[in-house]
Amino acid sequence: MNKKDNLSKISFDSVAIANVYTKKNFIYKNDKIDLSSKISFSKSQVIASYINTKDTIISSVFINRSIEDEDLKDVLELKVYEELGLDESEEYIIEHKEIESSTDERQFAIFAVKTSALQLIFGDLKGSVNYIDFIFPFSLLYSILYEREILKSIGIDVFVYFQKDDASMSIYKNGKFLYTKSFDYSLSRIYDKYCQATSTVVDETQFYTALQTSGIIGGNGISGDGLSKIFSEIFMSLNDIVIYTKRAFNIDKIDNIYIGSSFGPIHGSKEYSGTYLGKRSEDLNFAFGVTANDLNMDQLDIMLALNASRKTLDDDSSTNLTIFKRPLPFAQRTGGKFIMAVGVALALALAYPLYFLISSYANDIAIYKYQGETGDLAVEVTKYKSLIASKTAEFNKLTSDSASIMKSYNEKHETLNSIYDKKVNYLMKAKTFSKFAQDLQSKGVSVSEFANIDNNFSLSLVSKDDKKITDLIEYMSSKYFDNIKNIDIKVIEKDQNSSYYNGILKMELK
Repeated sequence: MNKKDNLSKISFDSVAIANVYTKKNFIYKNDKIDLSSKISFSKSQVIASYINTKDTIISSVFINRSIEDEDLKDVLELKVYEELGLDESEEYIIEHKEIESSTDERQFAIFAVKTSALQLIFGDLKGSVNYIDFIFPFSLLYSILYEREILKSIGIDVFVYFQKDDASMSIYKNGKFLYTKSFDYSLSRIYDKYCQATSTVVDETQFYTALQTSGIIGGNGISGDGLSKIFSEIFMSLNDIVIYTKRAFNIDKIDNIYIGSSFGPIHGSKEYSGTYLGKRSEDLNFAFGVTANDLNMDQLDIMLALNASRKTLDDDSSTNLTIFKRPLPFAQRTGGKFIMAVGVALALALAYPLYFLISSYANDIAIYKYQGETGDLAVEVTKYKSLIASKTAEFNKLTSDSASIMKSYNEKHETLNSIYDKKVNYLMKAKTFSKFAQDLQSKGVSVSEFANIDNNFSLSLVSKDDKKITDLIEYMSSKYFDNIKNIDIKVIEKDQNSSYYNGILKMELK
């Protein structure tokens, strides 16, 4: 079905914002955002949410520029299954966004989520509102800053944001999305590491309050030394992401860095940014020209509301990960069109015989009136009765043909559904094993045993030189940086009965 489904013709007067992570809801209307205890379905209201970076599979793929736009979505999905090694037993929703590229190929950012994960994260919300019109990837919310000209679409901008359950860095080039990465320092993770580092148990709410008011320097019973060590680790991780991005996208320098959190700016982060990232950051705290009755409202919720208010439900450019779309108007649904077509067909089939059936009653009246007339009239009566019998038979035949047509339609409908199901749910074979085998051969390392359980690979490596094994591990760590979550080999030892070295390499794919 064409993505443009005329839903944009429906009139919406407000946007309902549902943050499934903070459990806060808002209503946006006429440049005003009001906190709402609960939202419910309304035909005149758009319902929007976002999904965190850590809950999304994000990567990039390259496509030959000769591919036509009408074939682009299918080709991209094939590439994604091949290159990302998606779980063949799972169903995914896959969206893309083109990245500016000066090479011979087009580059696309890929956003993929398991439908089972969407059901888990948004199931409760869907149950209360019936439909969720938009689910935006977290990293694309920043695009509203450029659409509303709050930021200039020039240079490289870096956005770092800390949430309760996630933390991520997003990078934009000339106002367009370029790259994003989740890193393991959410606010709850920072709290846990602080308690471990200081060997103390601090009230979590007290900790966040101190971080909000005093920042990294500490205060209100929170040790600044403990926070300083943790944020040093954080900014070293951020520096690694920046280094990778510069190398991968040929970036010379970062022009602006914005750092914020779900409770506002983090005091002291500017100095750490200057020390570790080479440029002092600015607070991620923008004036959107929107009135909010919640003074501590998360900047993300405002950006979400503004993004949703600028989109239409049939917008092809919208990277929308929802699987909970509201249905088409009845007359535009396949079932609705079928029922209407059947109704028209039945009406036409019944109208012709019904006309003659009514005529038969009229003839009966005429017969009764003129039954005393001459035999010529009797012949005429017989003629009409014969005609009525013929049309009645024709009516019965049409009724029978209609049932046969309905049966044939249903069989074809089931066949098309079966073909559609096989096409949509066709799972592709990944080329991961072939790539690993090529790497092993190129480094002079053999495999005596191989196992794969839920994307956890175990390879028993054999080589005449233990250095070849270590070189292989370094090579694979670099080559598959975006695909490998963990790679490890505990020991490399020499076989006592031969001149070979053995080691068990374990890899966990993302």
